[in-house]
Amino acid sequence: MRITHRSYARRCARGLSARRARLLSSDLLPLRLDVDKDYFGHPAFFERFAELRLEIGFGAGEHLLEQAVAFPSIGFIGCEPYMNGVASLLAKMVSTPVDNLLIFPSDALLLLEMLPVGRFTALYLLFPDPWYKRRHRRRRILRGEVLDIFARLLKEDGLLRWASDEPRFVASSLAACCAHPCFCWSANTPADWQDAPSDWCETRYERKAREHGREICYVNFLRY
Repeated sequence: MRITHRSYARRCARGLSARRARLLSSDLLPLRLDVDKDYFGHPAFFERFAELRLEIGFGAGEHLLEQAVAFPSIGFIGCEPYMNGVASLLAKMVSTPVDNLLIFPSDALLLLEMLPVGRFTALYLLFPDPWYKRRHRRRRILRGEVLDIFARLLKEDGLLRWASDEPRFVASSLAACCAHPCFCWSANTPADWQDAPSDWCETRYERKAREHGREICYVNFLRY
């Protein structure tokens, strides 16, 4: 089933500094995925890494970059349409360079169906837009037709990890994931969704949520 709904993510909230604008015009180019080219313009990347991981909506890139540093033998792809976030990640990579990370600076839904099937061991969605209102349910990233694509991308026993501080999003997303025939929730005790995973990297958004007293849910589903 082809996805016909975009993610409605914002592109830019404020003007970029001259330095970050330069990063977008220079440093992004060699890391950018191009959907109009074979292997997205990076055939060596897809040949080099037997294991791939994908983060959708990487925000300022804290988690994505830390994962790439921690696992240099794994290829990481990050999707983020918000250009301020892309610039933040590029700024971090100036002092922490990695060669196992590519960026898709646009709507992930434009890329998902084109990615190689069965090559991913983990997909991350950390604090996505909740779209908790009923009339917005077709905008939610964790919905049936998108989960179908996630199931095709993930290897057997691959990880689908998401986190949120919005209770209504958590409820609707748990319902969607639990109803999907290819995914199994790995939680056995409350600590499995109340405590951050051992390889977790706290994000700026997460810190703000905690400062405001909001509870975070960390959810792991495994691909059958």
